[in-house]
Amino acid sequence: MRRGCVGLVLGLITVLAPPPVQAVTEPELVASFLELDHGLHHVAIEARREMAGLARVSAPSWEVRGLREESTGGAAAFTTEVLSLAVGLELGQRNAIERRRALAELAAEELMHRAELIDAVSELRGLILVAWRAEREVELREAGLRRVRSLLGELTRLVDAGEHARFDLQRLRALAAAQDVELRLVRADVKSSHAELATLSGREVTWVELAPASLEPGREDGLVERVRQEHPILAMLRNQLEAEDLAVELAGRSHPGRIALRGGFRRDDVPAGPRGEGYELELGYVLPSQSLRRLEQARARHDRAERDLSLAHAERHVTAELESALARLAALADIGTPDELDVESLREGSLRRYRSGESSVTELADVLVGLQERELLQLEVETAAHEARLDLDRITGLLTEPRLGRLLEELME
Repeated sequence: MRRGCVGLVLGLITVLAPPPVQAVTEPELVASFLELDHGLHHVAIEARREMAGLARVSAPSWEVRGLREESTGGAAAFTTEVLSLAVGLELGQRNAIERRRALAELAAEELMHRAELIDAVSELRGLILVAWRAEREVELREAGLRRVRSLLGELTRLVDAGEHARFDLQRLRALAAAQDVELRLVRADVKSSHAELATLSGREVTWVELAPASLEPGREDGLVERVRQEHPILAMLRNQLEAEDLAVELAGRSHPGRIALRGGFRRDDVPAGPRGEGYELELGYVLPSQSLRRLEQARARHDRAERDLSLAHAERHVTAELESALARLAALADIGTPDELDVESLREGSLRRYRSGESSVTELADVLVGLQERELLQLEVETAAHEARLDLDRITGLLTEPRLGRLLEELME
């Protein structure tokens, strides 16, 4: 058994009842959850990729123009008809700049999408853990209630035989009634958790099984450095920083001026002379704005500085959360696994002392309550270990369980 609490054995449980039906595993629930929106995810990603491929600020602009001039002023009367076609060309690199920016934004959006999916999966796994814990608590409380009822039967026979007071029987019945109420409350929590998981995953849930933790956390495996390099949010910010570097490099080049070329067919009709036909050609150049260039350069430098600051803050925040998660796991690992107890022998010993008059019904009840509290405490420790592993996945932006990681990669392809 691996060191730590993830593989704790609840040694106080005699024989827990097996799952009433086939359990649904954590990877199966995650797969069903992701499959519900699988098509929509792909449509959104493909549409964004198409947008990046078509991104541009400007293109050759075409213009068709018709012109008719007519003068009736005596000998100078004439009619002119012109049909022209014009094209405007951008001399800068705005289209190339925009395409490179769009590709950088696409990469950042895909990283953000991955981070959102990991958050969603982590939230679902948290709900699975809640259901798992409630199911195990039901098992523990059922076992405890069986022990109380067994002793209640023994005590009933003793009271009926006149060996002990009926008051002791009433006290033990009150304990059984209280534990029965607690058991019903936990069963309600199980039904509630199953209903929520069924809605989110689209499949029936009657019993859950957690995926085993596959990564033994520690600094020797390079986890901290791996997180700094692969965390989706940090990778997205680095990608955006590269885009800002590009913007600083190309700032001002999108305002170099614009050239316009126009050509057309011309027909002149003069009343006193023959009709004339010909062609006309026009070339124009729009001067660039130096102030716009300087403004764009200043804006690019400002945006780059802000991205750099955001990345530094995010790296410190992620590293701090990671250190906290690792410290929590190490602390939980030190709790260890308690020695197993022979519950049946303890129960028989308590009953024997009660029969002989060496103890009261209060001691008998305290033993039963103490056993159940010890079992529930161990369940809390095991649950805390699983919660710590979920927090580690959320903080690192990684799904360390191999099957869950493969499901995510398949969705992102």
